Amino acid sequence: MFLNKKLKEFATERREQAQSLERIAEIGNNLNIEKEEISFQKTEIEIQKKFLVEKRKEKEEKKREIIQFLNEKVQKIRSKRKRKIKRKKEYGEKLPELNEKLNQTKRNEKKKINEKFKEKKRQLIKKRNLIKEPHDKILNELHDLHKLGVEFDLFAKQNEQKFTIIKKKRLQIQIKQEYYDQSIEEKNEIKNKLLSLLMDSDNNTAIKKKNQIKRKIERNENNQKEINHIFIKKGKSKQTIHQINSNLNKEQQRKNKQFQIRLELIETLKQKQEQKKKKNLNAIRHKEIEFRKLQFIKKIKTFKEKLIKEKKFQIKLQKMKLKKAKRGLQECLQIKTENYKIAIEISKFKKQNEMNEQQILKNKQLIQKLKSEEYPMKLIQKNTIKELLGLELKAIMSQINNQFQKNLKKIKNLKMKKENKLKLIQNHKKEIL
Repeated sequence: MFLNKKLKEFATERREQAQSLERIAEIGNNLNIEKEEISFQKTEIEIQKKFLVEKRKEKEEKKREIIQFLNEKVQKIRSKRKRKIKRKKEYGEKLPELNEKLNQTKRNEKKKINEKFKEKKRQLIKKRNLIKEPHDKILNELHDLHKLGVEFDLFAKQNEQKFTIIKKKRLQIQIKQEYYDQSIEEKNEIKNKLLSLLMDSDNNTAIKKKNQIKRKIERNENNQKEINHIFIKKGKSKQTIHQINSNLNKEQQRKNKQFQIRLELIETLKQKQEQKKKKNLNAIRHKEIEFRKLQFIKKIKTFKEKLIKEKKFQIKLQKMKLKKAKRGLQECLQIKTENYKIAIEISKFKKQNEMNEQQILKNKQLIQKLKSEEYPMKLIQKNTIKELLGLELKAIMSQINNQFQKNLKKIKNLKMKKENKLKLIQNHKKEIL
């Protein structure tokens, strides 16, 4: 009976031992499953790391390109600034001299223009006076002749004897005209020339002169007819006629000379007027050229001012672009530092995972030792096995899971930050370009 009891107890102990071993096997299987999950997660992490490394390389290449582009632009801007500074210095040294020269040239040109204008005014006044003097003389002569005609009519009405003497003089003049009938055509040509000259001017004085000449011609023709009639009636001798004609010829020659001189004067005056017109036109053209030159100088000055304003505006834009580029570089440096921090954290997580794996191996070794060494189950208590296998493994696995989830969350947040910063960098690039 005692042996049976012992055997039963031994059998129950063996059953409990087998159950405990089954539980240990289940725990081992669960640990293998968890290991596989951890290995799968490790592969995912490695893949993500490779992806991050590639992205970092791309970012670094892009950053290098951006930095090279910005350095080239900075060098160009610096070279342009140096050139501008040199030009400004040279131009600043030459500016007062150039301004003085320009002012002197302008003053000299103004003085020359004013002197020329004054001289032309004086010449025009002199020429006008020269033109007015013969014109006034002719008008005065015509006015005197008109007065004489009026006085003659009054005198004839008052004194008939004097009127007869004047008629004889008129007859003599008409006889002279008859003697010079052959040169009437030439006289008419000269008269027509005078009339054409008077027709050229549209003044009222010219029209009056024309009408007066026509009236004189009509009077002379009527008087000639009367003289011819009287001369035929009286029947004077040929000697008297010859003497009268000789005297008349002399007077007529003298008048013809005066008439020709007047014609020549009129022609010379015409030529002078034409020359004046040409000179005035040339002077006007010269003034227009000078005025255009001054306008051209003003346009050049305005164009220079516009260029200076545009250059200043471009410099301001370049400064703003440089500021934006500096901000982008600073943000890139911040991203680099953050990536470096992330790498450090990932290395820490790796170390922690390795430590956890080492602990898991130690626990496995302990389990194998328990299986290999045939200790009696009585010596080993249930609580110790539970503490070794259950509590420690669960605590370790819970810690690993919690840390892994935390690490994943941190990695996701860092990815989001990197993507946002990459967008900002691209926007800075677009603004710079």
